[in-house]
Amino acid sequence: YPLRRAKNINTFLAQASKVFPFHIDVISGQEEARLIYQGVAHYIHHDENRLVIDIGGGSTELIIGKHFKHKLLSSRNMGCVSYTKQFFADGIINEKRFNKAQIKAEQELEVIFANYISTGWQSVVGTSGTIKSILAMLSANDPDQKNITLERLLELKTQFLAAKTIDNLLIEGLSPERQVSICGGLAILIAIFQLFDITEMDYSDFSLREGLLHEMQQKLALKDIRTNTIANLSERNTIDKVHAQRVANTADWLFLQVQKEWQLDSLDNHQLLVWAAQLHEVGLGINSSGLHKHSAYVVENSQLPGFTQQQQTLLSCMIRFYRKRIRLEESPTLLSVP
Repeated sequence: YPLRRAKNINTFLAQASKVFPFHIDVISGQEEARLIYQGVAHYIHHDENRLVIDIGGGSTELIIGKHFKHKLLSSRNMGCVSYTKQFFADGIINEKRFNKAQIKAEQELEVIFANYISTGWQSVVGTSGTIKSILAMLSANDPDQKNITLERLLELKTQFLAAKTIDNLLIEGLSPERQVSICGGLAILIAIFQLFDITEMDYSDFSLREGLLHEMQQKLALKDIRTNTIANLSERNTIDKVHAQRVANTADWLFLQVQKEWQLDSLDNHQLLVWAAQLHEVGLGINSSGLHKHSAYVVENSQLPGFTQQQQTLLSCMIRFYRKRIRLEESPTLLSVP
């Protein structure tokens, strides 16, 4: 299951930070989807819309984009591990269980179906270990099999049903590590193919890791996507940019005056303060009364490409408490952010 869905995630991160020598960032499902697409886009080039699919252990990401720009992002709460535990917990494989898993996956996808069909795509690319394992099984006896089709997926499903149990899934191309969770992954992939009427899918080894590496390279080159995210959010909410920048400049000056004395060494937190100041009136379109609360709500619940969950929480809290007394009980998640 994704760490981001854990109820005690911030408690875990606080404890982990005491023993782990590196900072831990937890990304949202939307951010994971964006990074997956960037990983594919920077290594595989298409001139038309493409649908990218990544089936993980606890979530499945679906992205439509063109060149380096995504158009639609979605992360659904269904994965090979979670679905195998839900529908094949005792290791028994049969038609009824497969159908239940596929129906559940289709229901999970219904909410995005209309927008994705309306946007459309001309090619489909699959990533992740689950899809790689499925392709390995399909091509084990056919080296010329370079892509995945619905027909071959249904043939593979028949092989799974014939095995009757997960322990008996001794199929060439399937590793022991993947064997225990592959049933849920196959059910999800068949559901996606059938619901979106996909005829064939190519595979890419490039995914989240490559997208993250590219993002880090961009930051080192001072091309932080978060700057564009803040600018776009400001633009969409018609913020008084001149006033917002005056407030940001003041916050920046105050930070520098106390930075040494208060031992404020985090450059990232310094930048978050400046961005919070730039967005402090982002909720003005809702109501001028209780502006700080409305602005914090907008920031907390918006899609902010480039920001981790912790960064988005801190950004929202700085805006929430820039006026009046700080009431930490109103933001319990802030108390456990490491």
